[in-house]
Amino acid sequence: MRNALYNFFARRSPNRSNISVKRTFLDAAGKETKVAADAKKYVYDIMLTKLVHKMSMATSQVLRAKGKATITVELPDKVQLSSPPFGGHYTIECTDPGSPLKSNSGRLSAYSSATDIERSLYKCAKLRDKLRVYHRSGVYSDRTVGANYMVEFTGMSEKPPALKIVPDKDSPLTGNNI
Repeated sequence: MRNALYNFFARRSPNRSNISVKRTFLDAAGKETKVAADAKKYVYDIMLTKLVHKMSMATSQVLRAKGKATITVELPDKVQLSSPPFGGHYTIECTDPGSPLKSNSGRLSAYSSATDIERSLYKCAKLRDKLRVYHRSGVYSDRTVGANYMVEFTGMSEKPPALKIVPDKDSPLTGNNI
């Protein structure tokens, strides 16, 4: 069943997303059980791993081979809509230790590369050639879900400057846990 669902969502759906499927067995009383033989009802929770702006599906057609199983499909508007996709713009504000001066990086996009972020941080005093920014792969399955960058300070004998992400006024960052 998972393969059929995957083929639909990953290959034929307009959203083109991988899926996560959780199967739960329920006994005659409606309580969760770990033993498949005791199950009177199987519940499949299907979640897209890519965030989308709209419902992932609006209709469903249920085809069944032989048997008397009752199949119910709850559409996303009844269950849950997606979280807002990661997006928008920002700058990075740097405060030089021992100085009230602040400098801003150039405007960055939620989809900026590690190289773009590193180059923009060169505008911060004392940081040029003393930092490395890299993308931590494997943390997020899709860039619409999020990005994870590591800023590593190298060759500094003093405390590094404080860095603060400042959302853009015209196009602020969107998503969860920003």
